[in-house]
Order: sequence, then structure tokens, then C-alpha cells
Amino acid sequence: MKFILISIVMISLLVVAFGAPFSKVVTANNSKELKKELEGGNDNLYIVNFYMPGDKHEDVKKDLEEKIGGNSRYKDLVNYIEINAARTYQYKDVLTDVGIYNKASNQYPYVLVSKKGDGYLFRGKDIGEGVLGKITNVIEGRVDYSSIRY
Repeated sequence: MKFILISIVMISLLVVAFGAPFSKVVTANNSKELKKELEGGNDNLYIVNFYMPGDKHEDVKKDLEEKIGGNSRYKDLVNYIEINAARTYQYKDVLTDVGIYNKASNQYPYVLVSKKGDGYLFRGKDIGEGVLGKITNVIEGRVDYSSIRY
């Protein structure tokens, strides 16, 4: 009995220690649901990972988890969303609004950091560093004119 109790406690501690770094993972099944989240009048902060299957988006996700999800300052603020951009029939409106609908699959992933419809779109090497460098501006509503607005 004692062994079972100790095992349960150890497993619980491992789950807490190595659980999902983003405390809020959101699902959006189409453009309408995603727009409702992003533009819904709430004060939430979103990181949206637009990916194509096979584009190494898992590496980007891991980098974001380490730099943002693992950062106690941001961990509980971020709502993380993954969008499979190959499903254009589901996400065409949002992909068009963000300006990536016609982008070649080898240019993915793209990461959008957004709050109240304002934010930044990142692509390329070191996305996590880019997000980390601009996330405070997004949180504080200090997005410059070169930002993405949809």
C-alpha cells in the first residue's frame, strides 16, 4: 500500500514538473473560431503557430515552450494555438488576413503573437527569440505600425 501511494505521488510530481509548458492550449477548428478567439474583445495574449505538415514546426513549438512557456513571466498569460495551414478549406479567411494564404509550404512555420487583434508575425530562424523580444510590446499594447493587424 505504501509503495502504491509513493508511486502515485512520484507520478503526480513528474506530471507537474514536465507537463505542457503552456498552461492554456486553445483549439480552433476553423477561421471563424480562430477569429472569435483573437478578436473576441478579450484581453488575452495568443501565440498562434501556423504550420504545414513536415515543416519542423515541432522544433519551433519546443523553442517557444522553452523561451515563453517556460518563462514564469509569460507562462500563464499565453493562450497557445496550433493551426495546420494545409487545411486551407478550414482556415482560408485567417490565412488570408494574416497574409500567408498563398505562401509556399517550405516557408512555414509562421508564428503570430497577438492581443486584441494587434501583433507580430514571425518566420524563419530563431522564431522563439523574435517572439521573446516583442512579447512585452504586445502585452502592453505597444505594437508599431509594421505589425500585423487583421
